[in-house]
Amino acid sequence: MDPLSQQVHGPFSREIPTIMYTTEQRRESTPAMGLNSPVAVVTGGSGSIGRAVAELFLGRGMRVVSADRLPTPQNAAPSGNDLQMHYEADDRKGAQKLVEALPAGVAIQHLVLAAGIYPEREFGLISEGEWRECLDINLTAVYRMISAALPQLAPDASIVLVSSIAGLRGSKGHAHYAASKAGLLGLMRSVMWELGGQRRINTVSPGIIENRMTQSLREGAGQTILSSTPLGRYGTPMEVAAVIDFLCSPGASFVHGENISVNGGFYVN
Repeated sequence: MDPLSQQVHGPFSREIPTIMYTTEQRRESTPAMGLNSPVAVVTGGSGSIGRAVAELFLGRGMRVVSADRLPTPQNAAPSGNDLQMHYEADDRKGAQKLVEALPAGVAIQHLVLAAGIYPEREFGLISEGEWRECLDINLTAVYRMISAALPQLAPDASIVLVSSIAGLRGSKGHAHYAASKAGLLGLMRSVMWELGGQRRINTVSPGIIENRMTQSLREGAGQTILSSTPLGRYGTPMEVAAVIDFLCSPGASFVHGENISVNGGFYVN
C-alpha cells in the first residue's frame, strides 16, 4: 500500500482556522493521487505554524507528509492525503529516515522546515549542552533535512525555512535560539546558489505569534510587545502559513534567497 494514502486521525488545532476548504469540500475536491504524485513535506507539522501550512496544502489537494516528534492534535477530520510521520530533529539519521520512508520516485514539491525549540535562559547560564541542543534542532537539523531531500526535490521545488524575528534583532534570554535562527538566514543565502534549475529557497521570520511557544513571553512582556507593534496585536499561525504558501506558489516563482518578516511592524529591517 502506498504509505501516503493512509488515513490519520486528528483534526487540525482549533486555533488554526480552515480558510481554504471545509472538510467536506476537501474530500470532494481532492483528486486521486498516483504513486509518483508530488508531495509537500512539513517538519514541525504538529506545531501551530506547521499544522497551518499543512492545512493550506491539503486544501489545494496536495499530499502532505507532516513530520514531528509529537502527535497531531486530536480534534480534526481525517484526510487520506495527510500522513503523520515520527521525526526527531536531533536524531542524526532522522532526516534520512524520513526521506527513505517516502515511496520510491516521489518528488518533493514543497519542503517546509518549521521544527524548532524556543528555550529561555540567561546567556551566562546557558550550558554547552543546552547550546548544542538548540543549534542542533533549530539549525543543524535543517542542514540535514535539505541534504537528505536534495535527490528527491522536484525540478521546480520550493524550500521554506522558518526563522524568527530573534534572528534579525536578537532576543534577551534567548541567545542560543537567536543564534540558531540567524544561522538559518546564512544557510538559506548560501544554499540558494547551489540548488540548480528552478528550485527556490526562502525564509520567513515570524514575530510574536499567538501560540503555545510564545505563551510565557506574552504573559511576561505582552504589554510592551503590543505597544511596540504598530498593528497592536500578535500574529496568528495562519498568517505566517499564508506567507509560506505564497512562497511555495507559482506567484513567487522569481522569489529566491529572500527573507520575509511577518511581525506586524514590531521590527523593520
